[in-house]
Amino acid sequence: MALTAAHCVTAAWDSGNPNLTVKLADGETYGIKEFRTNECWDFNFGGPYSADIAIMILDRPIANAEEGKHFIKTWDAASMGDVAG
Repeated sequence: MALTAAHCVTAAWDSGNPNLTVKLADGETYGIKEFRTNECWDFNFGGPYSADIAIMILDRPIANAEEGKHFIKTWDAASMGDVAG
């Protein structure tokens, strides 16, 4: 799993398999199987900002992930490609 902001997710992506990939700071590209957006986030309203968080469910565990270790990298959904089949 990886965290992102809910405002970076579209309602369409949040409703099923978004068929996207994300490259994390570990240098690996992961498929995004689904988003789990905070249930208080309103896609139509764009808030509240206190609920601006979403979880990306990845296609596999993050390599070398350890408790307390963080991989921080911004991502741009516009540059995201399809998940390799």
